[in-house]
Amino acid sequence: MRNLIFIFLYLFFIVPIQAQFKCLSGDCNNGLGKGTYIISGQEIGLFEGSFKDGNFEKGKLIFAKGGSYEGEWKNNIVEGYGIRQMADGTIQAGRWEKGRLSEPMTAQKVLSLLQTRSAAANKETINCEQGDCKNGYGKSVDNKGNRYAGDFKEGMYSGYGEMRFANRDFYKGLWKEGKFSGKGSMFMSNGHTRTGEWIAGQFSENPMEIFALVVGIADYNHYQKLSYTTTDAKEFYKHLRSASGGFIPKENVELLINEEATSLNVKNKMADLFLMADSNDLIIFYFAGHGLDGAFLPVDYDGSGNIVDHVSVINAMNDSDAKFKLILADACHSGSLGVKYEEFKNNGNQFPLASVRSGKSIREQAKDFYKSFANTKKGLAIITSSAPDEISLEANKLKQGVFSYFVIEALKGAADINKDYIITAQELFDHVSKKVDKFTYGFQTPNFIGFSEDAGGYGNIPVGIYYPQESVMPEGKN
Repeated sequence: MRNLIFIFLYLFFIVPIQAQFKCLSGDCNNGLGKGTYIISGQEIGLFEGSFKDGNFEKGKLIFAKGGSYEGEWKNNIVEGYGIRQMADGTIQAGRWEKGRLSEPMTAQKVLSLLQTRSAAANKETINCEQGDCKNGYGKSVDNKGNRYAGDFKEGMYSGYGEMRFANRDFYKGLWKEGKFSGKGSMFMSNGHTRTGEWIAGQFSENPMEIFALVVGIADYNHYQKLSYTTTDAKEFYKHLRSASGGFIPKENVELLINEEATSLNVKNKMADLFLMADSNDLIIFYFAGHGLDGAFLPVDYDGSGNIVDHVSVINAMNDSDAKFKLILADACHSGSLGVKYEEFKNNGNQFPLASVRSGKSIREQAKDFYKSFANTKKGLAIITSSAPDEISLEANKLKQGVFSYFVIEALKGAADINKDYIITAQELFDHVSKKVDKFTYGFQTPNFIGFSEDAGGYGNIPVGIYYPQESVMPEGKN
């Protein structure tokens, strides 16, 4: 235990300046966020809580090697009230000063103090700058720097109003007793938007989550080795985890590379991830590697057995409650997946599947990505790299598979022909098909097949939203 205490002090007292933080989601500057704490390239743990000026303010750090600290911070050093649980279960609680426990207390007392201090810190004081901030229309700023313009009742936000938060989030809609209540839209600084019904400050609708399995295999045991399939998978994975890909949480995306991508692993990971999704979520299966007619080839393919057949992929996705589903296949003969789907559908089955790419668009005129999905009925879009009787190519010039390279290019905005910042399945396919055909001189032909309950067809399903670098937060009404 002495060693653990020394490590704790070393991390948070002796060398905090050498620490780095990698934000994974939320606002890691002035708001609520989550990310990994890194020292000298080593991941120390996962922090989730509030930030001020880019530093930890209050929250919980779960150590990668076991144990945690939950409480207050100052300049990324443990400072204030908090509870430290060691890997062996030992508890240290009380007031901390510069990473050291200066005043021991019971954990229960510390929790009570934290709650009291949190309530006091969250208490708002409103300074009226213009108009009637009692019972009428006015403009105000609170003690946290949040600016409001709208209706007041008995000194509280009530009616229609717009608030620009200090962390750059922006809300416009209905209020009641100082909280969001009724129809409204929250434009978050990370680019996401929630539009719908709010109750006492909480979004009442089920937010969409994204779950993805990304597979890339180059070093086959009993088959020709490939050059860039692992690069393709890593680039696609990096895209999903990036700001432009929607900051998909690490726990929602699984990357299987080479020896990890056995037949059993791929099938088990599909089941694990896809069963986590509910009726408002999206699941993605991306594969880069060898393929035969009716199957993807895992790393342990032995010439006859150990395959991931297309029907098993379809069945795994069909078993999920997810509303939206996408398959992106960069493999030889991947187009036969569409044939299998047609057989599946013609046998009386329905397989809802749609493709998505989340991203950050903070121009007011851009359509809301999540709202687009909320208004889309169940649908299917399968985009494969080649026709059933074709092979898929890699290119030294691109340092990637041709199909995957142009898919990522399209999702970064190149496919947005009508400049509405929304990329539909049809726009994605049109861009990829044209580019692949031109690059391979017609040798490789991507396939597109789908199904939709919406009269607009599966081609209109939104598959991504991109953002120009000069975008700014939408302005509220003056």
